[in-house]
Amino acid sequence: MSAQRCTKCKHTFPRTSKHWGAQFGAGGVVINTRCRSCCEKDARRAAEKRGTAKAADSENDNTEDASDFIKAIPLVAFLDALSNGTTDVHHLCALVNVSSVVDSPDLREAKDGELAFKPVVDQIAAYVWERTDYRFTYLRSTTTKDRQTTRFIYHCAQLASRQHKPKKIGDMKKQRDKGQMDTFDCEGYLTIWAAENQDQYFIRYAHNDLHLKYKCIDLPEDVKQLVDGNLELRVTEIWKKILAVYPQPMFTRQQIYNRWLLKTNSKWRLDDNEVKSAKMLLEALRNSKEGYVEPIVFPEDNDGYTAFGFALPSLIRRWGGAIVEVALDSTFKTNKAGYECFALLGEVYGSGLPLGFLLIQSNNPSPGEKEKYIRSLIRDITSKWKITPIQSLSDKDITEINAFLAELPDDIKHQLCFWHGIRAVRGRLSVIGRPPAFYHAEEAFQEFDFIDRDFVPLAQMDPAKRTPENLQVAQVMLPMLKVRLNGSAISTAPKLPKIVIQVDGKLREFLGSLDSLEESDIVDVVDEEEEYAEHLIRENAHMVNQAEAEPSWIEPGEKPIGTSFRVSDDYEFCRPPHRSQLLHTFIRHGCLHPLLPERHGERRNKDQIRRDCVFEMYTFCKQRGLREVWGYMWEAWYCPAKWRLWARSSQPNFIGRWRTTMSVENFWKNLKHGTLHHFLHPRLDQLVYLIVTDVVPTFEASMLKFDPNWRLGRSKKLAPWQSAFKSEWAKLSRRELDSNADSYTTDISTWTCTCGQQKYNAFLLCKHLVQSVESPDPRFFREVYRRRVTPFYHHALLKPKDGSSVDDSHFFPSRLAGDLTPEQFYLPQAKELAVSEQSRKRNFSNTQTDESAERQLTDSEDNPVAASSSPTRSQSAVHPDEDFDDSDELEDHTRKLIQDLRRGADILEGQLSQLSESKILLRNVKRRKLGRDVTHFVQDIRHSHETGRVRKTVWGQNGGKAARRYTNNTLGSSQPS
Repeated sequence: MSAQRCTKCKHTFPRTSKHWGAQFGAGGVVINTRCRSCCEKDARRAAEKRGTAKAADSENDNTEDASDFIKAIPLVAFLDALSNGTTDVHHLCALVNVSSVVDSPDLREAKDGELAFKPVVDQIAAYVWERTDYRFTYLRSTTTKDRQTTRFIYHCAQLASRQHKPKKIGDMKKQRDKGQMDTFDCEGYLTIWAAENQDQYFIRYAHNDLHLKYKCIDLPEDVKQLVDGNLELRVTEIWKKILAVYPQPMFTRQQIYNRWLLKTNSKWRLDDNEVKSAKMLLEALRNSKEGYVEPIVFPEDNDGYTAFGFALPSLIRRWGGAIVEVALDSTFKTNKAGYECFALLGEVYGSGLPLGFLLIQSNNPSPGEKEKYIRSLIRDITSKWKITPIQSLSDKDITEINAFLAELPDDIKHQLCFWHGIRAVRGRLSVIGRPPAFYHAEEAFQEFDFIDRDFVPLAQMDPAKRTPENLQVAQVMLPMLKVRLNGSAISTAPKLPKIVIQVDGKLREFLGSLDSLEESDIVDVVDEEEEYAEHLIRENAHMVNQAEAEPSWIEPGEKPIGTSFRVSDDYEFCRPPHRSQLLHTFIRHGCLHPLLPERHGERRNKDQIRRDCVFEMYTFCKQRGLREVWGYMWEAWYCPAKWRLWARSSQPNFIGRWRTTMSVENFWKNLKHGTLHHFLHPRLDQLVYLIVTDVVPTFEASMLKFDPNWRLGRSKKLAPWQSAFKSEWAKLSRRELDSNADSYTTDISTWTCTCGQQKYNAFLLCKHLVQSVESPDPRFFREVYRRRVTPFYHHALLKPKDGSSVDDSHFFPSRLAGDLTPEQFYLPQAKELAVSEQSRKRNFSNTQTDESAERQLTDSEDNPVAASSSPTRSQSAVHPDEDFDDSDELEDHTRKLIQDLRRGADILEGQLSQLSESKILLRNVKRRKLGRDVTHFVQDIRHSHETGRVRKTVWGQNGGKAARRYTNNTLGSSQPS
C-alpha cells in the first residue's frame, strides 16, 4: 500500500481514508496534502473563529468529500448499490472501476475525436437506466484546462426544467392532440468525471423524486436492422414481421414508417423544396438507362400556376400504335403540397394505359389559364409521341373539354362521360329554385322551325303574355305513347292523351285524325324504351347516385353558388313527376347511333337523329309547360355546340369502346388505395418516384400477359374486360325472351338487333343476339374483343342456332375499327413509333354512308394492340362470372338459407315455451335486434307485391337508408303465381 507525507505535521501515513481526506472536483479525486488529523484541527479552529458551519456544497463545487472513495469499487458493485433495498436511492457517490466497459471491443471501435471515451460514459448511463428504470439524457460536458479530465452531465429524461418547449401556434384547431410525456421536478442528474486512458471514474448520482418510471418507446436495435434490411417492402409488411417478434411493442407503426422513410428518401428527395426536387428527379430518371420518363415542357408565365409533368415512354413505345381513344381526368389528395393531378390514359382493349401526367397548383390564378397547361400535356402526347386518337373523353369540366377541342383535329369525336352527363341532368332537375341561364330562342328557331319563339323561360317572357293559360304546368306525370301507321312510327304531340308519332322517319306534328287507329298501333314506350333506361340506372346506381360537385351541373350564365337565385316563393324549375321521364329521354338520346337500328328496323342518319331528339325533348317540355326545363336543355345539351360533346350519334361512323372516364377514375382509385395507401401525405418528389418505380413497372408486366407470344401454348386468364363481358353474356343468356321476340330482327353478320335495347348495353349486347347463337366455346371469351364498327363482334365460334352461315361481307379488318391480329400484338423496337401521318389526317366524314364509313376505317398499317391488365369501369357494373349459369349454386344457397331460418324460428319458439328460464337469451336477441334484416325483407317484399310499387321515391336511390334498403330488398323479385 502506498504512503504519503503530510505537509504540515511532516508525518507519513498509509494512503487510506483513516489518515487522509479527499475531495472530488473537475480534476477527479484529489487527496489532501495534509493528513486527516491536521485538517480536523484546522477546521475546528476556523469554525470557532467564524462561529458558523461550513456551507453545503453546490452542484458545481469541486470540494465534495470523497475520502470514502479513495479506493475504487467495481462498476457492478455501484450498480448493485443503486438497485438494492426496498426503496430507491436518492444520492450515491463512488469512485468506480470501469475497466470492464473500457475494454469492450465494440466501444473501443466507436472511439473517435477528443472525447474518445464518450461511448464508455454513455454505456455507464445506459447501465444506470437499466438498473433504476430512470433514463438519463446527455446534457453537456466540460474539460479541465490541462485537458486531462472531463466532466459529463446527464439529466433525468423526465426532468421538467429540461424539456423542450412545444412550438405551438395560436390557432387551437391546428394544434396537435398528442402532448408530451409526464414530467417532474426531480432534480435528477448523473455526473461522471472521466479521463482518457484511465479505468477509474468518479460517479455522482442524484434523484430526489420517486416519480413514474421511464417507458422507453425507442426502436430496439434489432428492429432498426430489420427495417434497414427490408427497405424494398411496404411498411405494412415490415410491421407484420415486427409484430411476430414484438407482439405488444412499446413503439408504434408510425416510428417504423419514419425509420423506413428516413432510409429511403435518399432515392427521391434531391432537395428540401419538393417541387424543385421533383423536377430534378424527373431529369435524373430521363437520363437513366431505363429511360422511364420524359419531362414535359410547360409555359413559365407569371399566371399564378406552378406545374410540371411527364410522359411514360416505355409504355407509349410499346402500345402507342394501338391507342385511338384517350381520356383525361384529375384528382386531389395525392400529395402533401395540394397539387391537382391530371392523368391522360389511352384505351387498349377496353382498359386504361397511363400515357402522361400533369401536376398543377394555383395561387391566385388568372381565369382560364389552366387550359394552356392541359393543352401542353395533350400536345406533347399526341405530337411528340405520335398518338393519333379518333375519340377523346372527359368529364363536364369545361377546361378539359376546351383543351381537347383546341389540340385535336375538328373531326375527332369528343365524348362527355356518360355517368357525368346523367348525374349533371339528374342533379340540375332536382334544384327547384334556380332559374336557367339565358335561352337563345332565336338561335333555336333558326335551326328548327317547329320551335315556338315565345316558349321561353319565365324571366324572358313578355309580361303581357304571363297569363295563367301560358304559365300552366302539368302537375302529374303524363304518358308517353308511340303510334305506328302502316308499320312506321309517327311522333306527334296532340292534346291529352299525349301521343308522339313519326311519319316517314321524320318527326313532325300530326294534324290528322286518330280515329282510324287500331289499338295494336299504340305502343306504350314506358313498358319498353323507358324500362331499358330505368334498368340501366338501377344496375349502375353506385355511379348514378355518386355525389357530384355542384359546379359541374351549374351552367355558365346561371347565378353562382351562395347567391340568392330564387325567383319567387312558388317558383319551381321542374315538377318531380316529370323528372324520371326527362332523364330517361335524355339517356335514350345519348345512346342513339346510326350504326344501331331502331325498333322495327328503322335507321336514321346523324342529322335525323338530332332533329328527332330536339323535337321530342321540345315537345315533351311544351306539352307539359316546362319552360324553364326547355331553356336549360337547349343551352346545356341540345344546341349544336353542346350536342356534339355528349351525343355519340354526332360521330356516325364508329362507336367508341369507352363511353365514360371511369377508367381514369379507376386508375386514381388504384393509385390511392393500392400504392399511396401506405404513405402519409407523400411529397411531390415521392409521388413521382412511386408512379415511375411502382406503377409503370406494374403496367409493363401486366401488359405482357396479353402478348400472344407470352407463355405461348399455356392457358391464360381472361382480361378484366373479357371477364365482365362473359358475365354480361351469361346474364343475358338466362333472360326469358318476350312473346313478341319474333318481331325483332337479329343480324349476326352485323351484330345488330331491332329490339332497341342494344344501344343501352355497354358491350352492345342484347338477349336476342346472345340467344340467337350457340353457346360458344370457352376459347371465345379468351379471344373476344369489341369492334368500333359493324359487325361489333366477329368470331368463328359465333354460330347461329338455325345453322345458317354468317355473311362476312360486312367485315373489313382495321386497326382503327379495333381488330386484333397476332402480328399486331408485337412489333420490333424500330416500328413501335411508326404511326402514319395518314392515320392522323384521316377524315371520318359525317356525310358518308355506313358502308363507306366502315371502309374508311380500314387501315393497312400494323400496330400493336393488346389488353391492359388494369380493370376498367367504363362498362356497366358487372362482375366476372366463371360459369354461364349459376342457377344450381343459387338454388343450393337459397335452400340452405331457408333451412337455417326455419331452424332459427324453431329454436326461438322452443325458448318461448320456457320463458322464465330463457329471459336472458331472449333479451339479448331483442337487444341485438337479431333478425331485423329478415323482418325488413318480409315487409318490403309484401309491400312491393301488394301495392305493385318498385320504390318509394321519385329517384330510385334517394330517400335515405330506408329507401335504399327497400330497393335492395325488392329489386328483381317476382310475385308467385
